Amino acid sequence: MNHDSPLTPEGELVLNTMLGTMKIKGALTDEMISQEEGEIILGKPFVEWPSELQQKLAPYGASPAIR
Repeated sequence: MNHDSPLTPEGELVLNTMLGTMKIKGALTDEMISQEEGEIILGKPFVEWPSELQQKLAPYGASPAIR
């Protein structure tokens, strides 16, 4: 667990599951997620992500459970 994470342990688990799903589906790429978006994903809970990013990643499991 990353002790510097702004997320709860449960939120980190959901985030890691989402990232794993993206990797398996071949969607975890620089074309899919920019460096800026990656920083947002790793640094903020889902509710603080821009709505476009929330919508883009929802098919991979992004949800308010990333808290």
